[in-house]
Amino acid sequence: MACPRPKTSWRNALNAFAQRGLLSLIALLGVATGAQAFNGPFTQFVNVAPGVDLDVDVRWPDTGSPPAAGWPVLFFAHGAGGDKNANSGRASEYADDGYVTLTYTNRPAEDRTPDNFANDIVAMKAWLLADFEAAASVVVPVDTHAFGMTGNSLGGFTTWSGVLLTGAFATAVPFNFAYHNLIDYVVSQGSIERVTGAPVAVEVGGEYPADATDALIEAEMNSIFDNFPLVTIPVQNHIAMLDTRWTGTHALTDYLALTAASQRMIYLGTGGHGTPRTDDVFRDDLRRNWFAHHLKGVSNGVNLDDPIQIALLDTNEHISYPSWPPPGQTSDTLFLGENGRLNVNAPINNPPGDTFENDPGTLTWLSTTPDFGTATLRNQVVRDVLSYDSDPLLADALIVGEPSVTLHVEGTGSRYQLNVHLFDLSPSSERILLAVGTATTDTSPNELTIPLSVTGRRVPAGHRLRLEITNRDDQDVDPTDGYTVGGGTLRFIPFLEFSTNQVFFDVARPSSISLPLVGSAELAFGKAAPTLSIGGLTALAMGLAGVGSGWIHSRRRPPRSSTEQVD
Repeated sequence: MACPRPKTSWRNALNAFAQRGLLSLIALLGVATGAQAFNGPFTQFVNVAPGVDLDVDVRWPDTGSPPAAGWPVLFFAHGAGGDKNANSGRASEYADDGYVTLTYTNRPAEDRTPDNFANDIVAMKAWLLADFEAAASVVVPVDTHAFGMTGNSLGGFTTWSGVLLTGAFATAVPFNFAYHNLIDYVVSQGSIERVTGAPVAVEVGGEYPADATDALIEAEMNSIFDNFPLVTIPVQNHIAMLDTRWTGTHALTDYLALTAASQRMIYLGTGGHGTPRTDDVFRDDLRRNWFAHHLKGVSNGVNLDDPIQIALLDTNEHISYPSWPPPGQTSDTLFLGENGRLNVNAPINNPPGDTFENDPGTLTWLSTTPDFGTATLRNQVVRDVLSYDSDPLLADALIVGEPSVTLHVEGTGSRYQLNVHLFDLSPSSERILLAVGTATTDTSPNELTIPLSVTGRRVPAGHRLRLEITNRDDQDVDPTDGYTVGGGTLRFIPFLEFSTNQVFFDVARPSSISLPLVGSAELAFGKAAPTLSIGGLTALAMGLAGVGSGWIHSRRRPPRSSTEQVD
């Protein structure tokens, strides 16, 4: 199977993360430690297409006798900005564990397309089966029916492409890539994603061309997505829920689309782009057990495990489910209200609503093209925030699933963007980001339904839930280093036109958020006891004095006059 060859700028868009903030590939795919028993690497440039030779390393076991059918084989695909050496540690570990392993340096960024990935995989497999032993002057029998592949980030993209476009593998484990992000996320409800979407938007032309960008991507990729329900091999995919390149929602869609796979499993947790790598051991064990069972026939029970494996945000508490949505999942709704409140009851009066502005200063679409740099956007697009807080929880609440926000809105611009963030707010006001969503609309007034990204978090008793609505989509997805929104990720390009936007929450226009719960039918809230320490009084005084963090201000009622400070 093959797919159309994307245009040059679209190919570059697929690999833009090579230049814009990389995950540490060596940290995730590993430098092995300790003594190991394996042969190699044997290095050779393998011809995969006319004029195209890839730099390949092969390692193979040094002890024991091969199985009757030969050694199982694993291909390792590196991430953007890396090469074959990014996977050398992990490849050595698996060679020591009884696998023949192949690592290679992918083509240059401009030639990295799904059809080229697939072609190269098939060519390298053919070389390994037909020519490797003679080239290396060794006898290394391999099992032709026990080939597997894994890779991280761009390597996950490569691995998925091998799954969808070839019959080369008996199983695969793509890490930290979501194929459905290409058609469900790069343009998300009218908002254009900044890293992959921007180069495509520049190619199609026009000002904020969301529809044309989406159409081009779908034209290039839809034929590949048709293959998801045709995949029959077992696939285990991994993603961080708040991965800064693509959220867990789209990896979950990948998993759900594998309707014919003989076994499928997904890990949703942490350890992706921008998120803390605090669950690597668990993830590596999942992958190792998967390959051992499906390539070696080891009875380790992974085939009996629940296919939905979740590490809850912040704690990495591991929970699992046999299906999605989780059995017994219910939904509870909180309503936006005046004075920055999230209420359990629908509105019974008619307050005026809250207002936030989108002020891009002198920035225009053309002046930020083609880079749409975060520094430029943050320095000139004033981030205006509406916040709505619940009362403290009386009991722990397990939130697992995909929240959804309904907003009744109005804006004065030709288009206006709303970015929605859900937080867990501790009694000391520490924030943990739980889920995100966006929409850019040209309709006013409008009732918007904004699906938020998949999340999993046991929110402790005493914590509050906070919903933020903002014009500029800054996110801090790593709670381990404090909350620094200006140092996080800026996923979507703001709409660069001044607009005054209003969010309504009256009887006729109730804005709300629906939260997926497991283990309880509804959230239970109580009132917080007022406790102010000396430090708390100081913080309150600072807050009343209007201390902020440059270019960011937060409002809970209609707009007040304020003086913004430049970072």
